[in-house]
Amino acid sequence: MQQVIFWQEMARADAPPIAGDMGLGMIGPTIIHFGTDEQKKEHLEKILRGDNIWSQGFSEPDAGSDLANLKCDARLEGDHYIVNGQKVWTSFGWVADWCELLVRTDKTVAKHKGLTTLLVNMKSPGIEVRPLKMMNGETEFSEMFFTDVKVPVANVIGGVGKGWEVAIGTLMHERASLCAFFQVVYKRMTDQIIEHSHTIIRNGRPAAQDPVMRQKIAQCYAEVEIMRWNQARNFSQMMATGVPGPEGSIQSAASAGSAGVAGPLRTTW
Repeated sequence: MQQVIFWQEMARADAPPIAGDMGLGMIGPTIIHFGTDEQKKEHLEKILRGDNIWSQGFSEPDAGSDLANLKCDARLEGDHYIVNGQKVWTSFGWVADWCELLVRTDKTVAKHKGLTTLLVNMKSPGIEVRPLKMMNGETEFSEMFFTDVKVPVANVIGGVGKGWEVAIGTLMHERASLCAFFQVVYKRMTDQIIEHSHTIIRNGRPAAQDPVMRQKIAQCYAEVEIMRWNQARNFSQMMATGVPGPEGSIQSAASAGSAGVAGPLRTTW
């Protein structure tokens, strides 16, 4: 609940989002739940201090919604894994210091059972990151290419072959916590739209007096409020059980922009 209050105050102050939100909201909780004592000691304090920026290396060109179909390969050689493959749509990959990387370590078992999660230092030789420029000019996402990248066995999190469980855990925390970030963004956008509606002229009068525009603005406001209350319900579930609930899946759809508030917000003007 402290996180909810924090994000609300961030929105009220019109403050920019923090740089290490993926580490705080997703990777840190994953390390707390699945990591070894050594991994917790190595990473958690640095995440809290903002010393390291984290990215999440899950999606691939042929493994987006079908994540178990990923092909990024990790071959065991002595006390290291040798990683080869590609990831795409990696948020903040171009500035990340570390990456939670989902790889295939066993091709002889069912697809979702042959996966392992590695904590990868992005300064390792053999990693190439290519920012993806979006139509708005921003480069939030990146492609990542791994060529014979050496990752110590000690950087396996959750156990060999347990990558699917670790990935699901990370995604549950993503839906539970990062949607609080999108809640801030959408609230800010809605407030700006309402403010502009009183000064921008549409059909000879302020846009706020146009019935069609008023309906669109009301729809934006209602959906942001729905997201806010659903987020509070999700946090209540976490406080009661310690595990994110299914409410986060609703938030994930909205924050992705394929549904929910993003559509009306983008088309209001």
